[in-house]
Amino acid sequence: MPPYQLGFQKGLGCAHALTVLSSILIDADKSGDSLVLGSHDVSHAFDSLIHAQILLELYKRGVDTSAIRALYDMYNHLAVVIRLPGGTITRFVIPVRRGVRQGALTSPVAFNNCILNAQSSAVPSCILKGIDVSLIAYADDIFNPSRTVQSFERNFAILSKEYAKINLTFNREKSDVVLFNWVKTRAGFTINLDGAPVSPKSQMKYLGLPIGDTLKATRRLLILHFQHRTAAAYGSLVANKLRLNRKLLAKLYNASALPNFLYLAPFWRTFTITETKELRRIYFRYAKYLLALPAWSNNSWVIKRYGIIDPNASIRKSIEAYNSRIGRHPWRAILIQ
Repeated sequence: MPPYQLGFQKGLGCAHALTVLSSILIDADKSGDSLVLGSHDVSHAFDSLIHAQILLELYKRGVDTSAIRALYDMYNHLAVVIRLPGGTITRFVIPVRRGVRQGALTSPVAFNNCILNAQSSAVPSCILKGIDVSLIAYADDIFNPSRTVQSFERNFAILSKEYAKINLTFNREKSDVVLFNWVKTRAGFTINLDGAPVSPKSQMKYLGLPIGDTLKATRRLLILHFQHRTAAAYGSLVANKLRLNRKLLAKLYNASALPNFLYLAPFWRTFTITETKELRRIYFRYAKYLLALPAWSNNSWVIKRYGIIDPNASIRKSIEAYNSRIGRHPWRAILIQ
């Protein structure tokens, strides 16, 4: 598995992909460098791969023919059966020739093997600590940082061409571009995405988290994102406020709100002390609303009395567990927090 593909690997996940991204932004912020950031989504990636292409790519990689034959038997007999209502039963059997089988143990390998050549074709456009981080991939979600507009456009054109060879295309509507640390651009400035001009945005999302055009703007967006998600978690529980006791409500709140806090772990080192206090304050504010407690209630007392989990302690444990799963990954110098 190539180092930039952080999906389908044991011990690795979204947090590791986001940590690489945060490392790139921190480095650019410290050095004052400007970047072109691109977030791309492959249209119906898992549904569009042709079965014959999956088997061919496995054969090219030297996979044993008996394993390929087993996969052929698994895919060759797939069909969709449509039964129409009426006096007689009419059956149309439609063979399925595309798509990776969801839930099959072999599907991650089959999928990654198909897109490997396409993703490996990217040219170096962003180097961090001597490591080429021009491409970050989590399954079919791709992040493409570049030092220049030219290298960004060239990489997108190369990736588009290589993906087309395996019947995959980028969803242009979900392809966002942000100019990070740029002082000013001329009016009407656009970036060419393989023939389609795209206007840069002030923010984008990658793997569910917002990214702004500066590190300060990114931190602000992350705090607002967390506040919105925490308010949503509170809103989903508030209807039970009068039916359940406080300790049970606290358990439900932990299950709903804490994951939103922990998902900020890859960017935790970017926050100032004031911002971490603000995040903690938001977390406990909605907990107190739910438990019908005064806003001035001591947080330590709320933790001890009702079992609300301390988010700061949890995020430290989360980062420790995260670091322990990196192992000897080639990007360890960037991934370690």
